[in-house]
Amino acid sequence: MRAFILSLLTALCLTTPVLSSSLLPRRQVCANDGKTVAGTTFSARSLPSIPSLSIREDVPIPCIWCQIGGTTYIIITSFTQGPGPPATGELQYMAVNSAILHIATLIMQHGDDVIHGGALEYSVEGVSLRGMNSNNHQMTLGVLQSALLAIRSWMEAYSVWGTAVFQVYDGDHQVGTGWMSL
Repeated sequence: MRAFILSLLTALCLTTPVLSSSLLPRRQVCANDGKTVAGTTFSARSLPSIPSLSIREDVPIPCIWCQIGGTTYIIITSFTQGPGPPATGELQYMAVNSAILHIATLIMQHGDDVIHGGALEYSVEGVSLRGMNSNNHQMTLGVLQSALLAIRSWMEAYSVWGTAVFQVYDGDHQVGTGWMSL
């Protein structure tokens, strides 16, 4: 009986397809440096020692962009270049900075708590930013702040402004979605 079970298990193992490494899912990497696995701690040491002023290529969409110093990253799933002169981009950049400072104030006043009501919207000078919970997870103010720092870093790297939709990840888990628009 043991010989029969052993031969049966051997036959089963031999008939199982062998998966080549090209068929296995690949880990997502940060576009910031092209080698850090998204969701792991992204260090400033991963970036080139002499950064270029801006990336001279088209904006890749979807784009995985990691925030320095943590495990938060965003996946930009949709982007439309904004209208108008570069001053419009500067206005949006200042609005993102203002939202980051607003969240920092909320954290100082109330601690790094979950976003009450499941969403936070911030509008200034015609620029709107919104972050909301997703996938039955609750996003904290600190994670949303890290996501906005990442979107600001992405805007700087590609010298872009406009409307963007992005997913927010904290480590391996998607905890929110966000958008910014003019």
